[in-house]
Amino acid sequence: LPVGTLKVDKSFVDGLCTDEKDYAIVKSTIELAKSLKMKTTVEGVEDQDQLDKLQYMDADYIQGYVYSRPLKKEDAVELLKTS
Repeated sequence: LPVGTLKVDKSFVDGLCTDEKDYAIVKSTIELAKSLKMKTTVEGVEDQDQLDKLQYMDADYIQGYVYSRPLKKEDAVELLKTS
């Protein structure tokens, strides 16, 4: 199967700012993806500190509460219109 994106699990993101091993895993996963010409999606990003670190690491896509809680379809459409 052709794979174009590596997804970083929330379990590593939870300790991103407090656990050196989690930081190293996330950073090396993003670097590996870049070297393989793949994109990265990081899930479970909940706060600005995590977001800042991931932007510094050059993550391609970020998912999580830092942007929004889960929304109803209508609310999501409205959010996208105002973004």
